Amino acid sequence: MIAGAEDWVIYTTPEAMYENCCFIKGWRKERLFELANFDGKIVLDVGAGSGRLTFAAAEKAAWVYASEPVGTLREFLRDTIKNGGITNVRVLDGLVTELPFPDNTFDIIMSGHVVGDDWDNEVAELERVCKPGGWLIDCPGDSPNVNDSDDDSRPELVERRWEKIRYIGTYGVAVDNYRKQVIKS
Repeated sequence: MIAGAEDWVIYTTPEAMYENCCFIKGWRKERLFELANFDGKIVLDVGAGSGRLTFAAAEKAAWVYASEPVGTLREFLRDTIKNGGITNVRVLDGLVTELPFPDNTFDIIMSGHVVGDDWDNEVAELERVCKPGGWLIDCPGDSPNVNDSDDDSRPELVERRWEKIRYIGTYGVAVDNYRKQVIKS
């Protein structure tokens, strides 16, 4: 098998993705809580997928909105909410470039594997719906194949003044999370 090929597997169900995908399976929610204070905050998870970030944030946040464009993943999120008795998470359809919220709505906006196809427009949309002083977070999760050099794994974020937070993940290699506080005039 090619190194990293397990990351390319197409999972047939959200459950299979949640149980077998290394960046979900190896990740620890404490890594998210190191990036911002979630207590009582209004949070948006863009491209929520299986809810790795959504359900971690829901433990501390007042409300979490899970924006997910894939219908089967929205259904999985809703089933998890119902089965878990979770009362502070709402699921909706939405793309990173067209978020269905007014300006200055969220204290924290987070994503894992979403930003990167159209950097300037995507980051501008995240900043639009973020409150002044709020946080943007890029938290991709742990992987045995994450960059283990001193280089940034997402230099495009560093170029846009995001702070890199590096840690050694569960697979023993360096993982880069990124955050940026939104300052508006």
